Amino acid sequence: MGMYAARRPSSKGKRFMSLVSWLTTPSSTDHSCIVCGNKQGNKIILNALHWHPEHGQLEVARCGGCGSAFTLNARKLITPYPSADMDLQDPYFIYLIYLYLELNAGLGWKIPLLERLPYHRYKSMLEIGCNVGVALDYCRTVWQIDALGLEPSAYGIKGAELLDIPIINAYTHEAEELRNRRFSFIYATEVLEHVSDPLAFLKEIRSYLEPDGVLLITTPCSSSIHKLTTPGELYAILSPGAHYFVLSQKQLRQLSKQAGFLHSVIELNGNTIIAYLSDRPITLESTSSTEMRMTAYYDAKISTEAKLDDRVYLGQLINYYISAVKSNTPFDEHGVSRKIDKIFYRLFKLSFEAPLELAERVNQQTSLFDFGMTVPYSLAIYLYHRAEYLRGIDASTGHYYELAALVAAKSLQVDFKSQFLNHYFLKQAQRQIQSMPARSRNSSQTSVQLREITDTITATIPELKNPSLNTLSKIRRRFKSLLNRWQQ
Repeated sequence: MGMYAARRPSSKGKRFMSLVSWLTTPSSTDHSCIVCGNKQGNKIILNALHWHPEHGQLEVARCGGCGSAFTLNARKLITPYPSADMDLQDPYFIYLIYLYLELNAGLGWKIPLLERLPYHRYKSMLEIGCNVGVALDYCRTVWQIDALGLEPSAYGIKGAELLDIPIINAYTHEAEELRNRRFSFIYATEVLEHVSDPLAFLKEIRSYLEPDGVLLITTPCSSSIHKLTTPGELYAILSPGAHYFVLSQKQLRQLSKQAGFLHSVIELNGNTIIAYLSDRPITLESTSSTEMRMTAYYDAKISTEAKLDDRVYLGQLINYYISAVKSNTPFDEHGVSRKIDKIFYRLFKLSFEAPLELAERVNQQTSLFDFGMTVPYSLAIYLYHRAEYLRGIDASTGHYYELAALVAAKSLQVDFKSQFLNHYFLKQAQRQIQSMPARSRNSSQTSVQLREITDTITATIPELKNPSLNTLSKIRRRFKSLLNRWQQ
């Protein structure tokens, strides 16, 4: 994800279902394509609500030449997100940071992209639009490389502070620190679509590369803009008012040539174009287990003596536990779970040994921010994997499955879009509960009460009421993509 990965939910409470409307018959426009300048055969295909609803509907056209999609009058209508100063003054902003860190910032799909590179040859890297800087920190920690990030939003400021990593709070053309510098590797994920002149941007990035350096970029693909794409997914691809355009694979290849790159590997994965660009032939390698690499990263983070924010350290402990269980990596499970228990109690005054008290506190929360003040955003995922570990060694799983289901359900109720991954863990936890013998399942009054609370919560979640809803289809497809992406 780039610099705009997590934003505050709209106060309007509008659902994605109503945010995009297709034209029955595409209409011609004489507006030039923002990307290639073509004026022939351009058609307005849909209207989409600006991310800031007060700005109304935007018209989106498809280029008859390069096949990219672009917003009409984009240079006038693109609206910047709140300034870094404004976000930093917002007392709730820190919880968006915790959300991003605790759900590991997309490392599950970024690591396989990064690990295809011959990184052992690299001496330095630059990540443009690094957000909080988790992928940057991964490269610095695991690759042992000189790493620098560039992030003009408040996410970069807080990331530099919380992870103790070098992030410049500026755009490329403003950063004095980049003058006369060259890097072995540059990484920019979901950034290109946010710039008004993609060719100039690619040329600028190329100027920061060493002669044998590699640029890795990801960007949404225009081939995903069609009526079969679910509304939520489509709206995320378009990001009206934030994205100037959505490139075609063909046009990205053309832009890379125009920018001077002599070699490219450009692939399509789901809705995303992945491009490795260089002046010399690019050799991509097979990747090792993503979960094992994540385990190594989080192991290094929790082993460091650097003083970290307690909440950040707890999130890293939880992510280490989860990735170690998923990768079957031997670890001191008892020691790590005890650390998690202690920090969890210290920060939230809650205990896993008092499941009904925990359930009651969680169930009282009504917003994404209230939820994050009460428990970590990754709690349901941790509880599920804790139960899986205990079941795997034939130990009692206690109330971990029931709590995992309850916390997951509540997270979906307060903000389905931001925490949609918990839908998978809700279903998995419920499946494990149902697989227990009926006598065992109903022997504990606490278990019965926890399941009743969960059922009450899930009954109020619109996205779960009708399995044919587009939103639910989107969640299932997205999660499947996250599970399978780039696995060898």
